[in-house]
Amino acid sequence: IKHLLTEIKQGKQVALSNILLRLDNELRDRYKFSETKMYRKFPKQGGLIEHENNMAISTEEKEELFKLAEKCVENFYNSNILKEIKALGVDKWLSLEEFISFDFEGNKISLSMDFVVKNGENKIIIYDWKTGKVRDTEIGMQLACYALYAIQKWGFNPGNIIVKRYHLAIDKEDEFFVDAGIIEQIKEHIRTSINEMKALLSD
Repeated sequence: IKHLLTEIKQGKQVALSNILLRLDNELRDRYKFSETKMYRKFPKQGGLIEHENNMAISTEEKEELFKLAEKCVENFYNSNILKEIKALGVDKWLSLEEFISFDFEGNKISLSMDFVVKNGENKIIIYDWKTGKVRDTEIGMQLACYALYAIQKWGFNPGNIIVKRYHLAIDKEDEFFVDAGIIEQIKEHIRTSINEMKALLSD
């Protein structure tokens, strides 16, 4: 999806068949990389825990997961979400899978948002892609944390932040609106989590 959006940002027309071919090649290359335990030489690129622990992965299981990935990308390509993103224009794009951070009461909080776009003069939409088939009914701490970042980074008011969670596997979209109460909850959650971790440190 990042590759597709990057190509769109550059004004290129991308065929679904080309995206799916790229996906299949990358999946098989990454799987082989993990299967041969090359991640031990290049640890930052990571591998599968099943390969590290010598757990069997059946061909059927692998192909089923590859098909799921293909379905997710195909759904996104044909989705109303993508039409919506294209309609807003690339000049409105704020973030695309960047590894970013912000300061919270003297602590560095790191995160990576799937996609963020400005919607009008004073509003933004934060998009989050999910591959699972279970739909959450609440905004959740992860997306609330994204909203907190948007407030600090771009100066948006909570009421002007919309969060959209798109479930790629089932082509379903959930929309959440942020308010001051949600922001206070995430602040307290982060504060408590940090204090719990620091309490375990001898230094």
